[in-house]
Amino acid sequence: MSFLRDLFGKKPASPFDSQLPQSPEESVGTPKRAFGAKSGTLVDPRDGQTYRTVKIGDDIWMAENLRTSLFLDGSPIPKLQYCAIHEARSAASPYADDLENAESYGLLYSWHAIVDSRGLCPEGWHIPSDQEWQALEARVGFRWDHSGDMWQGMDQGNLLKETGTTHWLAPNNGSNRIGFSARPGGYFDNLTGEYKGIQDIANFWSTMSHNSSSAYMRRLCGANGKILRGSSLKSGGLSVRCVKGPLAAIPKW
Repeated sequence: MSFLRDLFGKKPASPFDSQLPQSPEESVGTPKRAFGAKSGTLVDPRDGQTYRTVKIGDDIWMAENLRTSLFLDGSPIPKLQYCAIHEARSAASPYADDLENAESYGLLYSWHAIVDSRGLCPEGWHIPSDQEWQALEARVGFRWDHSGDMWQGMDQGNLLKETGTTHWLAPNNGSNRIGFSARPGGYFDNLTGEYKGIQDIANFWSTMSHNSSSAYMRRLCGANGKILRGSSLKSGGLSVRCVKGPLAAIPKW
């Protein structure tokens, strides 16, 4: 965690690696043989961070939220802060600038950081497109009605959420049936400059732009079994999952 200590100037209460489970079977909220999901690990060479991974359908996803503070070229990512809505600023921070939150929930990234040409995901991985999120959702039993951005499905969101109340507030009906292990890292609201929703809301970016100031994302909530496909300000901060494979095309906005 020294790379995070150098960036944010705070020392976590304990070394992060000692908090990580050694296998999906040992991890909170990850059932053994979840729908036959094949698990693995990924080591990010730029900072030595280790992530659990899971194969879902034809795709291999990170089973943890991204927590790097470096672009692929080694340059540090600036901290999240209140800025003009239309400012194209790459930024990342742990929730409330607290490294103990980074240990469990990863960092929150602006959309500009996820499409930055310097690269955010580990080498050979990429930020999921909206279509890749739809493919993941199809694996839990439904396809989108694109008549508008809304909460959809029945309880498919619960199939993606980590079980228990170690990281989610009660009540949490997550079953984690496909091993995605979603954790609620909250978000940075650039309209108010506040961090909100940790332990209750999991927001994940897609690469798909909605307009000049917002982009598409997915949201899960502890007491809601559905999945929201909505849009969020690009200058705000959300969690990130990466998918194995070539880097997706960078949208032109």
